[in-house]
Amino acid sequence: MKTKSSQKTASELEKLQQIDSGGFTAKTSIVVKIFVVYLILTVLDLAVIFIYLGSNQVKQIGKNAVLTTENLAQEVILQIRPEKRNIRRAIKKHNAMNYIKMLLKKVQDEKGLMVQIKGLFTESGKPLESNPGSSLERDDFKLDILKAGQLKSYRNRQYYADLDVFDFSARIFIPVFKKNKKQVILYLMVPLPSIKKQYQSMLVVSLAILIFTLVIQGIFGFYLYRFLIRRLKNLEYGTRAMASGNLALRFPVKNQGDELDRLSASFNTMAQALDERTERLKLSLSELEKSYSSLEDDLVLGEEIQRSILPEKFENSIVTGVITYQPLTNVSGDFYDLYEFEDKSTGILLFDASGHGVPAALVTMMAKIGFAEGLHHTKEPAPLIEHVNNELYENLQKTGNFITALYILLSADGKLSITNAAHTKALFLRADNSEMQFLEANSFCIGFFHGPDATYSSYEISTGRKDRLVLYTDGITEAIDHNETPYESRFFKTVEKNRKLPLDQFHASIVEDFEAFIDSSRLSDDYTLLCIEVK
Repeated sequence: MKTKSSQKTASELEKLQQIDSGGFTAKTSIVVKIFVVYLILTVLDLAVIFIYLGSNQVKQIGKNAVLTTENLAQEVILQIRPEKRNIRRAIKKHNAMNYIKMLLKKVQDEKGLMVQIKGLFTESGKPLESNPGSSLERDDFKLDILKAGQLKSYRNRQYYADLDVFDFSARIFIPVFKKNKKQVILYLMVPLPSIKKQYQSMLVVSLAILIFTLVIQGIFGFYLYRFLIRRLKNLEYGTRAMASGNLALRFPVKNQGDELDRLSASFNTMAQALDERTERLKLSLSELEKSYSSLEDDLVLGEEIQRSILPEKFENSIVTGVITYQPLTNVSGDFYDLYEFEDKSTGILLFDASGHGVPAALVTMMAKIGFAEGLHHTKEPAPLIEHVNNELYENLQKTGNFITALYILLSADGKLSITNAAHTKALFLRADNSEMQFLEANSFCIGFFHGPDATYSSYEISTGRKDRLVLYTDGITEAIDHNETPYESRFFKTVEKNRKLPLDQFHASIVEDFEAFIDSSRLSDDYTLLCIEVK
C-alpha cells in the first residue's frame, strides 16, 4: 500500500521524466552546445572531404580540359598546315573563313566538338578576316594573339591555348603562316561540354556526401539526446529542485547499469544525507541566532561604554574643537581626550590601536587607563608617552598589538609641545594663512621597545589666537575610492582650500569631501577627525 508521501514522489518523478527542453535558454542548453559541436565536426568533415577528394577531382578535370584542348589543337594544326597556300589565296578572295570551316569539319565530326572560328588576325591583333556570325566578346584576345605569335617566333610553339573556367570553353590561337615577317594567327573558340559535365557530376557527388554526413550526424545526435542528454536534463532539473530546498525529491534509476544510473543513485544518497544534515543545521542555526543576539547586545553595550568615556564637548578656556568619530563596527580602536591642568595648560590626546573591533577597543581601554595613571606623574608629552609604553609593553607584546599616539601640550602662553609616536602627521594652520605645517612623527609607536632604548622626544612650536590643529587617524588618509586611490593627497588639498571657513564649517567641509570620495564598501578601518582652534 502506497503512502501519500510515496505517491507525491512518484508524481514528481513522472514530471521529471517528461521534462523536455522547455525553460532552457540557448545560452545554457547543452543541446545547443552539442549542436554547435556537431556543426563544427560536420564542417571539418566536409572540409577534409573537399580538400582531399574535391581538390583531386578539380585537378583531374583541369588535366582533362588541357588534354582535350591539346589534342584538338594538334588535330587542327594537322588539317590547316598543309593548306597554307590555299588559305593565303582564300584570304585574298575574302573566303578564308569558309575554307577553314571546310577543313575543320572533319575534326568537328570526329571529336564531337563545336569549333567556333573567330577569325584570322595579324600578330598585332588586326583582323585579316573574321567570321561574320561570331562576336569577339573579350577585349583581351589581342594580348593572347600577340602571345601566340611571340611563342611561335621565339620558342617555336605551335599554338597557344587559354581555358575559360567560367563558361567551360577553350580559346586556341594557332600561327598559320607569316605575312610581312609577322605571324598570321587563327583564333578558335571551343566549348568543352564534357568538362562541364564532369564538374557538375563532382558537385552532385559533393552534395550527396554533404547530405549523407548531415544525416549520419543527425541520427547520432538524436541517439545522444535520447540516451544521454535527456537523462542529464532530468538530473539538472533535480539538482535545481534540491537547490530550491526540495530535498525529498529522488531521481529515477533506469536500471541500465551505466554511469548515469550510478550518478542518479549517488544523488539520491546525497539528497538523503543533505536532508538529515539540514535538519541538524536548522537546530544549530537556531542556537547560533540566540548566541548572536546576546553578542549583539554585548557589542551595543560596549559601544555605549566606550562612547561614555569620550569627551562630549571638546572645549575649554584655551581651545575649542569639532569631532567626527566613526568606528568600523560597534566599537573602535581610536581614542581621543582633552585634559585641562591647574596652570591653565591643555593636553590633547589622540591614539589609534592596531586592528579594529573588539580587540582594538579593549586595547584602547587599557591605554586610556595607562594615560590617566601617567598624568598623575607628568603632563609633559615625551615622559608621559614613555611612561605609558613602559606600563603597556608586556601586555601589548603578548597580544601582538601596538598603539600610535599623538599628544600635544598647549601652555597658557601659547606654546605647543608635541610628541608624535608613529601617528599620522597632524596639520598646523596659522591664522595668518601662511603655509600649512606638518607635525611629523618623531618617535616610535607604543609597544615596540622597552627599557633604556625606549626613549621618546618632543618638539615645540609657538601658536597664536585663531591658529588651528587638524588631528586624524589613518582611517582617513588610507581610505580609497573605487579606483583604489588613497584619500591622503586630496585630504591635504581640501584642508588648505577651506582653511578660512569658520571652524564648524571647515570641519564639515572635510567630512563631506571625505564621504564623497570613499567607496563605503571598501572602508576597512575606524576613523577620527579633530579640528581644533586656539581661542
